Amino acid sequence: MVKMRDDYVFDGPNGVAALLDLFANQSRLVVHHIAWSEQREEVGSPCSGLIESREYGAQLDVMGCALAFVSRAPIGRLEAYRQRMEWCVPLYSSARTTFHYDFGATVDPSRGATTYNYRDVTRLGGLWSGFTGDLPGASVFRREGGEVYHHYSAYARGWRLGEQVLQFVDRRLPRLRDESTGDERSDAREHGLGESWTSRVESAMIAG
Repeated sequence: MVKMRDDYVFDGPNGVAALLDLFANQSRLVVHHIAWSEQREEVGSPCSGLIESREYGAQLDVMGCALAFVSRAPIGRLEAYRQRMEWCVPLYSSARTTFHYDFGATVDPSRGATTYNYRDVTRLGGLWSGFTGDLPGASVFRREGGEVYHHYSAYARGWRLGEQVLQFVDRRLPRLRDESTGDERSDAREHGLGESWTSRVESAMIAG
């Protein structure tokens, strides 16, 4: 894990929120870097599918993870689009920060941001040679008291990105919880990773 040194501040529907605020009452946070099209003034289809998926949010909630969708677009544009799409999920703007650039979700050679999916896109040629814009990605963070740590980031899998994040959180969760007791199996049961997994997800979706 890498300790976060920059206290990122986002604009949300209810005002300003720090990265730590996005955790709510959870110990882990999954942030989806939304691919926003400035030309079409809309969210890309892979990101839209995850925003609209109640099951995805319910699965993360059962795992003890908060979920946040962050875009580089200004909050006014995001809110207008969210209302038009009739989404209940809040969207957050990182327009006043370097968040998208720092986590490799925006390609802009003029700002030195040329890395996507852990590769320098300027060496790929073709359409990449002149590309500038946002691309889908997801980052997993962990909170320990007032400190935030970056754990993992994934890119370039479109509709499968949410599935990949779930697999990572599922596989790593027992080792990420209560180090004071060292009881990994009890922690897995607490977050519904045993026989009650399906029923816990279904209950969360009904409650939501």
